[in-house]
Amino acid sequence: MKKILRRCALTRELLPRTALFRIVRTPQGAVMLDRDGTALGRGMHLKKDWEVIKAIATPKKKGLWQHLLKCPIADQTQQEICVEMENILSQ
Repeated sequence: MKKILRRCALTRELLPRTALFRIVRTPQGAVMLDRDGTALGRGMHLKKDWEVIKAIATPKKKGLWQHLLKCPIADQTQQEICVEMENILSQ
């Protein structure tokens, strides 16, 4: 069976979907962490790594989120998603 690979938006590494978080903008315009990878909408993938989460949480990277998701994103939403990813990694 062929492995499906996705590219991390920050590191540009090709990784299997299980090694990545998916952040999605739903058709209604909400931005959220897609825990099971099945939510409809435009998505971006991030490597499941502490350094990546720390880097993507900075205000400097807000433009990357907005560019890839093609919508404005509130600072609070960005921080909530990063905290949620940290919680998943710490389990």
